[in-house]
Parts: sequence; structure tokens; C-alpha cells
Amino acid sequence: MIKFIDKPNLPEGRVASAICGQIPYECELFFKENGIEILNFEPNNHIDIAVSTHADMCALHFGGNKVAVDKNQINLIHKLELRGFDVVKTIEPIAGEYPEDVKLNVALFGKNAVGAFSYSDKNVLERITEFNKYTVKQGYTKCSILPVNEKALITDDMSVFKTLKNAFDILLIEKGDIVLGRHEYGFIGGASAKISKDEIYFFGDIRLHRNSDEILAFLDKHHCKAVYPKNIQLTDVGGIVSLTEYI
Repeated sequence: MIKFIDKPNLPEGRVASAICGQIPYECELFFKENGIEILNFEPNNHIDIAVSTHADMCALHFGGNKVAVDKNQINLIHKLELRGFDVVKTIEPIAGEYPEDVKLNVALFGKNAVGAFSYSDKNVLERITEFNKYTVKQGYTKCSILPVNEKALITDDMSVFKTLKNAFDILLIEKGDIVLGRHEYGFIGGASAKISKDEIYFFGDIRLHRNSDEILAFLDKHHCKAVYPKNIQLTDVGGIVSLTEYI
């Protein structure tokens, strides 16, 4: 049986469906073999090409059947509505340079919402009033955060770490060792996804990251294991927007 994921980014069972952009073949094969349906979307040619196929730039799951989507993603909106989702469209399309491109890039995990909310779409703000809100300077918030559980996370952003360190158990890692197009580096949140209560999937070999020992130890501390393709460079693909799970 399949149900909507109640707590955004924190599935209890194995993820059954998710919005996801372009990912390495090995990762795509893993998803297929594990019954994770991928909902694709159109590249956004109105933002930086390096993130134009990133799920965390075009959609945001609030929990249950509620999801926000870039209003220009007509096909994706149609797919979601056919699957019973209550879709709210952004007021304006996601377009332009930072910070105009981060209207949906908010990190929601459980009842927590972390973001640079002055950049967020108004329709997003109206739907997170009951979340515990934490304001940070980093607009690419979802890209920068890997939720491990409702009280623990990994980040590579110092502003996120400083803001949240007294509220959560946080592992701060160094920037680097994550590929993102022509940019100097990618982000840990975009290079990973929680695919079940006790599994974190990495889009590349996490052992190749300079802080791999600390990351794996932190996951073990919180009863999670890392799943990843071997000997492939860790890549920021925009993560996934998980929607449903097996029960």
C-alpha cells in the first residue's frame, strides 16, 4: 500500500514516488530497482543552467497531499493533480538570478521550516504558519541541508549552522567534493535524499567526500545508513522532493 508522506523529507517507509531531475544512470537504476517512481519535469531555462533541472528549485512538499510548484511547470502540475495532490502554484514563475530563483528553496523537515523567508513565495509563507520557523541568510536553504530526522541534520553552510546549532544536533561539514556544473562546488542537501526512515541516499560515493568519516558516524549515531553508488563523484542534482511512501 502507498500513502502520502506526512512529514516532509522524513518518510517512515521506503519512498514510493518523488519529483527528481536529471541524475546519474546508476542512481536512476537504483530508484527503478527499488520501486521509487520518478516524476520528471521540464528544465527551467530561466534560471542558472546548473540548477535548471533541480527538483528543490521547482517544487516543495508541505506534507500530506499538499505541494507547491513553479507555476510554469504545467506538465508536472498535471501529473501531481492526477495523483491526488493539492497543488499550489507560485505567484510568479521561478526565473532570474539569485535570489529570484529560490522562491521554493525552503528546507521543511517534520514540523520545522528553515529558509531565507524574505525571498520565499507568498503562497509558501501562507502554508507554513504552523511550522517552527528558523530564518537563515542562505537562500539556497534546501540545497544546504540534509535532514537526518526531526532533530538532526547535516549542513555545509556556516550561517545555517550558527542559527540552528542550539535547536538541533548538527554536523557542519566542509564545502567541496560535490560537483555542480561549472560552479566551484555543490551542496550536501542537493547531493542526497532520505529514502526511508533509516536510509540516506547519496548521489555519488560519499566515501570520496573529505568529511565522509564524520558523515557516516553522524548517520550511525542517528540510526541511519548511507546508500550510494560506488566510485562515482558525489553530485548535487537538486535532491528529490519525496511525495509518497510504502507502508
